[in-house]
Amino acid sequence: MEYQQEEVMTKPFDIKIMKRLLTYAKPYWLYIFIAAIGILLVTASNLLRPYLVQKAIDNYINNPNIPKVEAINGVTHIGILYLIIITVAFIINYGQIYLIQYTGQKIIFNLRQQIFEHLQSLSLSFFDKNPVGRLVTRVTNDTDTLNELYTSVIANLFNDIFIILGIIIAMLSYNVKLALISLSTAPLIIGGMYIYRKLASQAYRLVRVRLARINAFLSEHISGMKIVQLFVTEHKKSKEFEKINKDYYDANMRQLTIFAIFRPSMDVIYSLTLALLIWYGGKDIISHKIEFGVLYAFVNYHTLNKFISHYTQS
Repeated sequence: MEYQQEEVMTKPFDIKIMKRLLTYAKPYWLYIFIAAIGILLVTASNLLRPYLVQKAIDNYINNPNIPKVEAINGVTHIGILYLIIITVAFIINYGQIYLIQYTGQKIIFNLRQQIFEHLQSLSLSFFDKNPVGRLVTRVTNDTDTLNELYTSVIANLFNDIFIILGIIIAMLSYNVKLALISLSTAPLIIGGMYIYRKLASQAYRLVRVRLARINAFLSEHISGMKIVQLFVTEHKKSKEFEKINKDYYDANMRQLTIFAIFRPSMDVIYSLTLALLIWYGGKDIISHKIEFGVLYAFVNYHTLNKFISHYTQS
């Protein structure tokens, strides 16, 4: 009965709990700030790469009005600059990833220590009412899961905001018409992401609850195996564990099904947007309204945006 109450009472998202969890990151705000600056610089480098390739194509590679030597020199200079940018971005990205992971591990270390100290202060009646396996799950598995909040969610939040704003600004500066075409499917993407996040959070929380149930059952019955064998209840307990294990399997399959539906759905939407870009952009290139490099930059920004969304979903 206790497990069922836990499943019913659990919310997909609780703003109070989120604020409470973020307070553990306050002692490390400087590390997080430095990592955010690193994310901003890496994002700027990602946005600059399509721009450099566009300039190389339109100004030198696909420009018959300049001498061959000047075109080769121009492409060489852009290539060297491109190499420098990706090298510096690699170093900065390594630093910010290490820093944010280090911060997350420090936070989880302190959090796990506080949880254990809190458990030591609880009364014996609490341990009589709560299975040991579930408490172990809270201290180990669930705290490790919280590590994703500090190492991935916060980092992705900064990264997504910076890169989406940068892509929109870059597209609008290149060509307003193609930018509006690229953004035409944004309501479908936002709606799909909202539904996915809502369903996935519920399914993931159910997985955690049922994992705790398995750990609790195993802890109790392995430690009390003498009693199980004394009363010859092995078959009965095996059936009980089969039911608990099946519930955990079903919860995982539900989570996988949600992901399997929405990931291809996002691919279809992005492919539709890419087809619209090639259609309208191709016609404008043929009509000499835009250069080929501009369309190339739009396709690259579109691919970069697709990668960011897929990374966020996973």
